[in-house]
Amino acid sequence: MGKRAKPAKRLFTKKEKSKKTLANKPIANAFSDANSAVASSIDTSRTNLKTEELLIVSSAEPKKPEMKAEEDIKKINAEAQNEIKQELRILKDVSPNEYFILATGAPLKNIKELVDALDYMDQGVFEYHVNSEKNDFAEWIRWSLNEQELADTIRELSTIKETQNTIMKHLVRKYL
Repeated sequence: MGKRAKPAKRLFTKKEKSKKTLANKPIANAFSDANSAVASSIDTSRTNLKTEELLIVSSAEPKKPEMKAEEDIKKINAEAQNEIKQELRILKDVSPNEYFILATGAPLKNIKELVDALDYMDQGVFEYHVNSEKNDFAEWIRWSLNEQELADTIRELSTIKETQNTIMKHLVRKYL
């Protein structure tokens, strides 16, 4: 007799295979597997939520003490730099509208130029600016160079050499 034909294998879809796999297991195991999958999914969701909550909370937390200290240091440094700039203003040129114009018409832009001008200044020019009624140099030093202490000191002086020496001593004591 002839050979017997083999039965054809049936092909299953993925959906059918999973049903078949679940069908082969006892029902309790199938529920257990399904519960495990759901529980795992819930745990993953909780972890993601906790991570998001941590991110939200951490961005709303107050600044750390180290950050506060750094900000304080930056603020102090900025204030110190402003003070230094203000202090050194006496050594820099003033703006053109603050130049001191001598009776001769020569402009003075800074304290060094005043000290140099006093070296060759005629007594008549000096007395025009410094007399019993006024001291133009003291006023210029006070308002344009922002040096009140020096202005108060030279206000009472009445000679070229006293004024020049007092300015130089002030600069040496304060800046050197």
